Amino acid sequence: MRPKAITDPADIHRLTSYFAWSSWAASTHRPGKDYSYTNSWPPEPLVGNGPSGQVVVWSMLSLIALLVGIGALFAVFGRWEDRLGWRGRHAETISFRPPGEVALAGQLAAHGGDEPVPAQPAQRGGIAVTTIHRHG
Repeated sequence: MRPKAITDPADIHRLTSYFAWSSWAASTHRPGKDYSYTNSWPPEPLVGNGPSGQVVVWSMLSLIALLVGIGALFAVFGRWEDRLGWRGRHAETISFRPPGEVALAGQLAAHGGDEPVPAQPAQRGGIAVTTIHRHG
């Protein structure tokens, strides 16, 4: 935090109170338990916090559940993509034609398409806009 970011004494008191409370909650053991109010997380050897077996087990189970859920999501979209509106493999492809195959329109056709064509000034929200179109 940059110096003088908080200048109100009441705000400074509330912030330091929060820091003191959160450090107490992370390091103080629950009554009758060998782990803190935050299940000894984050681990800090200086205050005797280390991850318990339960924390490791539940962390691994939650990671496995996350990966299974992502896999199930991909399986659903892969199996029923047409019904869900996702057009993965069957999407229309975009193709571009070479410039020589495209017919010129409007001022470009009348001008031959070789030189810049000044467009008519257009009024857009009270601002005059002039553009120059180039072909080639």
